[in-house]
Amino acid sequence: MHALIDIGNAGSLTAKELSENLLLEKSTISRLVRKLISRGEIIETTSLKDSRQKDLKLTIQGQKTMEEVSKFAEIQVKNAISPLRNSTKRDVLNGLETYSEALKKSRLYGDFNVSVTLTAPIFA
Repeated sequence: MHALIDIGNAGSLTAKELSENLLLEKSTISRLVRKLISRGEIIETTSLKDSRQKDLKLTIQGQKTMEEVSKFAEIQVKNAISPLRNSTKRDVLNGLETYSEALKKSRLYGDFNVSVTLTAPIFA
């Protein structure tokens, strides 16, 4: 599903860009792309930027799948967060923002062996 979301959010990606975004090997991406094409979720078109490359785009079915996944994820998050106090919701949001920034930095600098010390009671 991550591949569909990445392609859908970008509008179009090359297999190389998808590989970089998902941190997957070229051979893994190739198999994934073939599978998504065979399921009718994406299409390959010749890139307008470089005719040697193929752009990956969502089909109508791929757009529907992405919408369903997004709706499902949104419902899950709302159901998990709604019973929490507002102050706890803010803590969760702050934690997710911090985590998101750490992931971005990790990807930018290629440091995928991040050591984390968790101090919250839930992780003890």
